[in-house]
Amino acid sequence: MDWTQIPIVQGGAVAVLFAVVWLVVRGLLVPRSTLEDVRADRDARVAEAEKDAERAWALYVKERDSHDTTRRALVDQALGAAMPALAVAETGVKILTELQDSDAHA
Repeated sequence: MDWTQIPIVQGGAVAVLFAVVWLVVRGLLVPRSTLEDVRADRDARVAEAEKDAERAWALYVKERDSHDTTRRALVDQALGAAMPALAVAETGVKILTELQDSDAHA
């Protein structure tokens, strides 16, 4: 039998069969059980990644709050150290103002 004598319908069936075999060999066409296993594995990895992201976010928030507490403590410490100097400066301003007023009246 010559290739040119194969009916078109049989050639189409052979082409479809060849396409299916080609897809299976390349791994693009897989059984449903394999697909479900791959999807379950993917879902498990996504869930684990989401848990890791949540833990990382919680650690970030905790670290940020710790830094904020430290920053506030340093600001309070700096203000505590600056308050006596501010009081001395205010006293000096009052003294100089009184001296200027007394010189202006004298």
